[in-house]
Amino acid sequence: MSMAGQIIVNFDGLTGDAAQKLAQGMVDSVKTKIEALAALAGKLSAEDAAKFERLIGGMRADGNCGNGCAGT
Repeated sequence: MSMAGQIIVNFDGLTGDAAQKLAQGMVDSVKTKIEALAALAGKLSAEDAAKFERLIGGMRADGNCGNGCAGT
């Protein structure tokens, strides 16, 4: 189930070991994506890096679950 870009994972019916492996696989997948983005970000021109920083800066968690429920 996905809600506002979030993924809710149900571990019901899984053994502890299976749940741990599933969770670790999800973590590894996200880590790989972050590393790939970081590698691309390192190749940006100064102008593009500034644009990217402004874009990301506007996406702070403000309590809206679409961009982070944690609040500011």
